[in-house]
Amino acid sequence: MKKTKILILAVSLLLLLVGCAKKTTMTENTTKKPVTYTGDKFAFHYNREDGKYNKWALWLWATGKDGAEFKFNGEDEYGAVATYYLSQFGKDLTEINFIVKSQGSWDQKDPDGDRKVVFSEFTKDSNDTYHIYLCSGEASIYKTADEGLAPRIQTLEFSTVHSINVIGNSEIKGVEIFKDGTSYTSKMLDTPSKEVEVDLLDGENVDFESEYTAKVIFKKNDTVIEKGIGISKLYDTNEFGSAFNYSGELGAIYTKESTLFRVWSPVSSSITLRIYSNGTPLSVSSTLGSDEYVEYEMVKGEKGVFEYTLSGDQEGKYYTFVVTNSQYKDKEIVDPYALSAGVNGLRGMVVDFSKTNIDGWDSVSINEYDRKELTVWETHVADMTSSTTWKGSEANRKKFLGTIEAGTTYTEGGKTVKTGFDHVKELGVNAIQFVPVFDQANDEVNMTFNWGYNPLNYNVIEGGYSSNPYDGYARIKEFKQVVMAYTNAGINVIMDVV
Repeated sequence: MKKTKILILAVSLLLLLVGCAKKTTMTENTTKKPVTYTGDKFAFHYNREDGKYNKWALWLWATGKDGAEFKFNGEDEYGAVATYYLSQFGKDLTEINFIVKSQGSWDQKDPDGDRKVVFSEFTKDSNDTYHIYLCSGEASIYKTADEGLAPRIQTLEFSTVHSINVIGNSEIKGVEIFKDGTSYTSKMLDTPSKEVEVDLLDGENVDFESEYTAKVIFKKNDTVIEKGIGISKLYDTNEFGSAFNYSGELGAIYTKESTLFRVWSPVSSSITLRIYSNGTPLSVSSTLGSDEYVEYEMVKGEKGVFEYTLSGDQEGKYYTFVVTNSQYKDKEIVDPYALSAGVNGLRGMVVDFSKTNIDGWDSVSINEYDRKELTVWETHVADMTSSTTWKGSEANRKKFLGTIEAGTTYTEGGKTVKTGFDHVKELGVNAIQFVPVFDQANDEVNMTFNWGYNPLNYNVIEGGYSSNPYDGYARIKEFKQVVMAYTNAGINVIMDVV
């Protein structure tokens, strides 16, 4: 009886389903075809010494767009291969950003940091494929398999004040050390190894004022590579601190009569000061920019400090340093103590701070709150005015001045609410914390969203939030307006840092 009831119920249910089924045409039954990709491809070739690839993947993204994980979908004699169409990442793709990471997680990156491939720097093969070669543990990007697997120095640095550590990607036969261009000591190995430790003569300590280089002889093809020896691991040693600890003022120290340029770089052999009248490189703007400069050789003094005094009023000029040491030759950099900069933070600026003071600035002082009494609202400069519900002036949207524009409201369903600056004030907070507003490694003219944790110049305000990123004064004046407006409203400003 029980089996009969179950059978009747099952048949009834089947009839019900058949009866309720909708008749469909062939067109309605046709499934949507998957997206197909055509055109140029790129192939990432990834080599690991351990040969283990199943736990690794690529994180790929077009500039300005979100990223996603992509698996290695092939292999060759070089290692794992990931081949994809450029069209999968957008129309007219010219570059692709990538990270080699652990598959399905962010537990590991190989190596740490974002990298980018610009396709115009590569040549397509007969199958319309750009080939990119990577090696585990190396940030470099190679264009051929032979280049990727060629002998290379991976580590060449002082591990202690009297010994040098050398690591290669293939076996090393010997190492010769040079001091200020003269052969100093050497070590040949009976059994080649990928890692060699070379001691200085008789336990002698490193001479920080000298330049050390090494010739590394590899077993493979008897390849010889010469390179400078790094000392960054010695910066925390007592010996380095004793020799170079400096507590004086650094940067462009301005007066109307002269500007003293001072930079601390004990490991550099020479530094040249470049003075520009324009803060914009031609590479950024061919119409607004200029690459004309005047050079001055700086003088190295005590404690590894280089100086040069330039007479006359240098206010508003832009400057860089051209540095030569064991790691770099004639490398142009921005002064780490620059207090403002031109567009994209590529040239420091000589600042007369008396010209940055806005009306009322001299009377601004921090509100004296006990730290335990702070009620902090954290925000992002651009986020405060990015919504369409913020009805302030478009010129101030996503800018410093937008964060303090008063009188903005939004109305919906007959109800009006305050937005932006007025909304923050009515929240009742007594502190506002901005995620980083110091200069970031980005395009200040065509800003895209980022959190600001990509610092470029720590002592410079981000120009992309100012009304004019080409003017090194605008960013300072407008941020001062922000600080003054919130402070006068009883709200202290906290700057997030990395």
